[in-house]
Amino acid sequence: SGTCTQDYDYGASVTLTATEATGHDFEKWSGSCTGTSKTCTLEMTEARTTTATFKPETRQLRLTIDGDGEVTTAGRECTSRICRWNYDYDTRVRLRALPNRGQDFEEWTGACSGSSRTCRVTMSEARRVTAKFKPQKRTLTVETEGSGKVFGGGIDCGTRCTRDFDYDTRVSLSASADKGHDFEKWSSNCRVTSPTSCSLYMDADRTVKATFKPEKRTLSVTISGQGEVTGTGNFRCSSGTCPEKEYDYDTDVTLTATATSGHRFVSWDGCTSSTTNTCEVDMTANHDVTATFEPEWTLTVVVDEGGTVTGDGDGINCGNGGSKCGKTYNHNAEVTLMATESDNYVFDGWKEDCEHAGTNKKCKLKMNTTKKAKAEFSLEQHSLSVKIEGNGTVTAKVNDVESFKCSSATCTPKKYDHGTMVTLKAVADPNHDFDEWTGACKDETTDTCTLTMDAAKKTTAKFKIEIRTLSVKITGNGTVTGTGDFSCSSDTCSKDYDYGTKVNLTASESTTHAVAWTGCDKKGTWTCEVTMDSNSVDDEEEVTATYNLSCPSGCEASTCGTTEVCECDGASCPYNYARHGNCLAHGGRSCSGNTDGCGRSIRKTKCTVEAREELRDQAVDTCWYEHRDRSLFGCSHKQRICRPDITSVGCVYSPGSGPIDPGPIGLQDEEEWDDYEHGYILPTFECGAKANTCDVEFEDETVTTDDYGVVDKEDTNDEWRWECHSDNGTVRQCSASKDGG
Repeated sequence: SGTCTQDYDYGASVTLTATEATGHDFEKWSGSCTGTSKTCTLEMTEARTTTATFKPETRQLRLTIDGDGEVTTAGRECTSRICRWNYDYDTRVRLRALPNRGQDFEEWTGACSGSSRTCRVTMSEARRVTAKFKPQKRTLTVETEGSGKVFGGGIDCGTRCTRDFDYDTRVSLSASADKGHDFEKWSSNCRVTSPTSCSLYMDADRTVKATFKPEKRTLSVTISGQGEVTGTGNFRCSSGTCPEKEYDYDTDVTLTATATSGHRFVSWDGCTSSTTNTCEVDMTANHDVTATFEPEWTLTVVVDEGGTVTGDGDGINCGNGGSKCGKTYNHNAEVTLMATESDNYVFDGWKEDCEHAGTNKKCKLKMNTTKKAKAEFSLEQHSLSVKIEGNGTVTAKVNDVESFKCSSATCTPKKYDHGTMVTLKAVADPNHDFDEWTGACKDETTDTCTLTMDAAKKTTAKFKIEIRTLSVKITGNGTVTGTGDFSCSSDTCSKDYDYGTKVNLTASESTTHAVAWTGCDKKGTWTCEVTMDSNSVDDEEEVTATYNLSCPSGCEASTCGTTEVCECDGASCPYNYARHGNCLAHGGRSCSGNTDGCGRSIRKTKCTVEAREELRDQAVDTCWYEHRDRSLFGCSHKQRICRPDITSVGCVYSPGSGPIDPGPIGLQDEEEWDDYEHGYILPTFECGAKANTCDVEFEDETVTTDDYGVVDKEDTNDEWRWECHSDNGTVRQCSASKDGG
């Protein structure tokens, strides 16, 4: 296409040939060439101009419409079934499908495809296109009320059904009532064409309702006897022939018979089916029904837990566990009831209309009215006996509720139902302790015991009194004895006693000492009473017995070195009364100013054996015969004669051994004095605690101990033998012997 030029020599002959492109035809020459021949020859005698004209070929579009609709394109519209349109070669054609009312475009076929409403076609060749349309669907819903069905237009419907129809389709319907029913009406949107038919156009979704109504059937009820019949549809009748009542065909009617007091229902007649007092009637036809009653009496049996009651072969069987049952009897029927107790229960008796039977397990009744019988049972009871030994209380509880409380030796037995759990709590009185359980509670180790009362049981709660400790301390030399074989001669002794015990203590009597008591509730010269009632078991009752030197009248006790002595007239003298007997402890002082026990003056010389012999003579001559009952030289008045005290520096004369008893030695008679003089009765010497040496003077013989050991010295002339003994390094005692005496 376009314009092109070419130079040629003058006079040249130029042949032009027109060649059409694909889809085009040569139409003509114009200008220097003319005609329709595809060739043109020109003589180039001058400048020439020529035009070759081509025109496109035509292609036919054949359009088919399948269904109810049309197809349009630019400037064209196809509404008939087939349209033919010519287009220049290679023209692009846009087609649009338009469905008519109630129709839907379905698809393109041929040169176009797909379901889009628009299609583009290039006319490079002849084309065939089909546009398919389909009618829209409208749903018809058919409903029925009552018993019947609807059919027509492919519908055969019972209660409810649906079907789709093409748009604007005319549908005809017919109604058919079931047996025992009549067609009543169509809904208003269906045009009635006959008493049971209608039609409609499906230009929209439609719902059609056909109404059927049942036919009526009659029920007649007759009552024989005294009772009432009630039934479906508020039917109620209580005597004779009841008014007729209509029911819809095929209605299921239920009748119930209820006898009046003193009567019972016997039977039905005319029912489709029946049970004891119920009648079922199917109203597919008219029915006559009869209900028959006759007099009867009801026996009600109530049974407490713990037993059963059975009838005499007539079906009454009331089980265990507080049940209730009953049975109806004809007028004047005779009934025998039997009560049977369960395990661990007892029959207590009858109540209500069987009360006349009492505790007899059989009860006979004549059924001439409605009656009631009650059988009472109770659990077996078991006795619980509690005994108390000692002082305390036992409390019994059941389910944390106090049952009894006992503090006496033997409690009143208490009865409990079988299986009852009883908890016993033992509480001791003040100053007592719970000891143990015996009997049924013997395996319990605490003060609480739980018993299951499945039999009679006995148990004992034992209590024991608390213990208090008595501690006795003795100061000085002596012995204390007392209640319960108590005996103490050491510094401190102790013994346990029951709380509240009154303990009587007695101190050993002494002619030289008196006892001072502390811690006693009551006390005498030698006795002490104490009650064991301290507040706690940890608190001891403490008693002290102190032996103090008992000096003669006018004298007072004092200490010479480590030795307890009596001082008389304000001065120490060789006749002091010491803890270990009669001894002298004047520390080497002179005896001037001192008097003997007979009131005579003593020579102012050192207390040697010679002085003592003179004193002895004085004592024998004066005291023995004239003053045998007086206390001489610090001796007890119970002694008939007193020997003189013998002293040496730092030493104390103590009781000797041999034929004379321990304690303050009293020479019993003149013969003993002779033995003493001849050395057959020998003194023993005890040195003071602070003495390092002990000088003993006897018969002008002096023996000195040293080295704190045993010193033996033998005088060959007089045959004296001396022994001094030490204790922990301190000389305590020396003794002299002669001729084995």
